[in-house]
Parts: sequence; structure tokens; C-alpha cells
Amino acid sequence: MAAKKKAAKKSGDSKAGYDLTIAMLKRNPKVEYAAVKEAADKKGIPVYPIVFGRAQLALGIVKRSKKKATKKSAKLGRRGPGRPRKTATSATGLDAIVAQIRDTERERDRAMATLAKIRDLIDAAL
Repeated sequence: MAAKKKAAKKSGDSKAGYDLTIAMLKRNPKVEYAAVKEAADKKGIPVYPIVFGRAQLALGIVKRSKKKATKKSAKLGRRGPGRPRKTATSATGLDAIVAQIRDTERERDRAMATLAKIRDLIDAAL
């Protein structure tokens, strides 16, 4: 089993491809990727479509899109249906839990007092 070894990339290859693309776009801003790729292949320099696009952007031939949302960033802003909202005041310590219980007891006492008043009004009306 003979394993094929990939040719090691030279560190200057991508820079050379970018420089070639910039040079060709400066001469003719309407040059197509295929022509740039063909010229690069003749010189033995790798040129990828992303390099061509970035060179066009650098020269101002094309404009950058306003929307730049990735799947991850789009997902961070949404929560699934039925999930409660995140609250800034979550009970993290024992003091917070005790305070929450006291608040609940106060609300219960107010509700009981209101119900007692309603019951007295109904009794008085009958």
C-alpha cells in the first residue's frame, strides 16, 4: 500500500496567487476567474475562487454584503418555542432563594386579604 504524499505548500504560494490576481484585475477589472486561474496554472501558482473574490473586494470592484450572519450567530439570538426567557436575576445563592420565598409569601398574603374583602362584600350584598 503506497500512500500518496501531498505536495507541501510553500508559504508564498497563496500570496503569489493573490498578487497575480490583483495585478490582472488592475489591468482589466472585468477579467474572469477562469482567465486568472489559467494564468496562475501556467506559473504553477494556486488560485482559489475566494482569493479572486477578496482581490475584487480589495480593489473596490465589488462591494461587501451588509448581511454577514453565520449559522452560529443567527442561532445565538433565538430560543426555541416554549422556552422561558433568560432572566438577569436568577436565584444563584441561598440568600436569593430565601428572598424569593419571602416575596412569594407576601404575594400570597396580599391575595388572601383581597379574597377576604371580596367574601365580606358578597356576604354584605346578600
